[in-house]
Amino acid sequence: MIEHLADAAPEPDPSDLALTFGLLGGLCLLFVAAIVVVVVLVLKRRREERQ
Repeated sequence: MIEHLADAAPEPDPSDLALTFGLLGGLCLLFVAAIVVVVVLVLKRRREERQ
């Protein structure tokens, strides 16, 4: 029974894996970019308040 299930499970295509990792990488980059933008905006506001 277990061997039958193992045969039925399709092997993931390399292109599917690349697409998945590409999407994950893109989301991570967007997340990091958003954090950087927020930090820069906060620092600019603090500088303006000092002056």
